[in-house]
Amino acid sequence: MGAATEKRIRISGIILMPKKQYGLAFAKIIINIANALEISNIAILEVVILLVSKVLINYRYKNSISGFMHLPKRFRFNIVSLLTCFVFFGSHVIEAKQIYNPDTIRTGIFVKSLFNFNSTDFSYDVDCWVWFKGKKRFIVPEKEVEIANAKSFVFSAQSYDTVKDETGVVWYWTSFNCKATIIQNWDLRHFPFDKQVLKVVIESSDLDMRELIFVQDNIHNKIFDNNLDHLGWRRVGRETALTSAHRYSTTFGDPSLSESRSLYPNIAFNINLARNSFGLFFKLFMGCYVAFFVTVLVFFIRPIHVDPRFGLSIGALFAAVGNMYVVDANVPDSLSFGLIDQIHIVTFFYILLSMMISIRSLQLFESKRINNQIQLDKISLYLFLSTYIIINFILIGIANEWWSK
Repeated sequence: MGAATEKRIRISGIILMPKKQYGLAFAKIIINIANALEISNIAILEVVILLVSKVLINYRYKNSISGFMHLPKRFRFNIVSLLTCFVFFGSHVIEAKQIYNPDTIRTGIFVKSLFNFNSTDFSYDVDCWVWFKGKKRFIVPEKEVEIANAKSFVFSAQSYDTVKDETGVVWYWTSFNCKATIIQNWDLRHFPFDKQVLKVVIESSDLDMRELIFVQDNIHNKIFDNNLDHLGWRRVGRETALTSAHRYSTTFGDPSLSESRSLYPNIAFNINLARNSFGLFFKLFMGCYVAFFVTVLVFFIRPIHVDPRFGLSIGALFAAVGNMYVVDANVPDSLSFGLIDQIHIVTFFYILLSMMISIRSLQLFESKRINNQIQLDKISLYLFLSTYIIINFILIGIANEWWSK
């Protein structure tokens, strides 16, 4: 047991002792012996403390041997059996466990700007100030930390200082500027009503959880500049900071780790943004909605005028298809079936349905069932307008999370 690493030894005999002060005294003796002999496995020493404590404390005999012989036969048999088990198998059962005293680092961030939002490259750029405060030493950014979710990052303008807080505690304060290109998995299912959580994850690149942990510096500090404006975006909710440990399925060659894993501390600062969407939405879908209302006009045309009635529906179909290609060329790529696809599919369906109703209306007109034909067109007009508007309202409400507000 080296001096650099603190060891804790759990001794089961102490738990069984009615007088804890005696048990603690024996525990200290055993720990000193183990440290002096550099013993990393103290199974047999645990049995010794168990026997001594039970004999001297519970039965209070001056002579430990006689005290042991006065114990009930069944109890003596159990102790001998337990001793035998520990002698042969104790080295594989109970081991001294290391207790580490990790350095707690208070971490903060202040975002100066966010830019280059690029859904095609799954990234965005951030310019921010980062600081660390510890009670033991300075943190050297280039050697000890990294932006875990960044494609690239640059640290500059580092400063190191020791400061005292109001209570007189001395802090080792490190601050620096960070410019990074962050990897972002853009969720575009509800585009242009999408909301994004932008994360900046700061992780230790040198020390693992045994030696270092991160905590948020001040929960009342703002992560974001209130005067910072982003074209096309607005902030929603509160910025949050989450501390965790990144588990790697490797030891990175560290011989002190027995299992094939390692834990490195990190802290993630989250910024919630929502797109300013309604203006963009109408720009994107104006052509699609015009195509639908052109389709509705066919119900005002008598079936005898075949060319204009069917020509309007066909023209509306081509207009909707063209609008879809224009929108796809000007919006971020997404593999999910999002709001844009849903609205276009609904519009295509109504246009094709209007052509089928026109065919039926022409059949009724040619069979001299004029009243039925007029009633069909009138009912179709009302149903088309009402259901299409309701469906669009529902789709937009789901995307914009109206129901959860």
